[in-house]
Amino acid sequence: MPTIHGPQTDLDRALVEVHPRKPTAAAFTAAVDGDVVTITAGKTWFEVFSIKTVDDLGYIGQIAAAVFAGNMEEAGLFNRFARIRLADGRTVSVGVVHLPLPWV
Repeated sequence: MPTIHGPQTDLDRALVEVHPRKPTAAAFTAAVDGDVVTITAGKTWFEVFSIKTVDDLGYIGQIAAAVFAGNMEEAGLFNRFARIRLADGRTVSVGVVHLPLPWV
């Protein structure tokens, strides 16, 4: 059962923490602050912008479901990043921005 901190009916501010029991799943925290949702999945931190209504949270639900299913790979020590495989087969890359090296 998720732990919900803050007003549960107000999209303006809320915090949800989930610590799954499945060994391959990662912990998941989502903090809503206005139209920005800050997410920590495992040890990777990222933000989702332009959330206007509760219906817009569906994408975050897809990410959470993938994390809980164990479909996330993390890398990096200080600059964490992750690849999350969604149920529809898409891969979402989050965390540190990765740009190709110009000489590669």
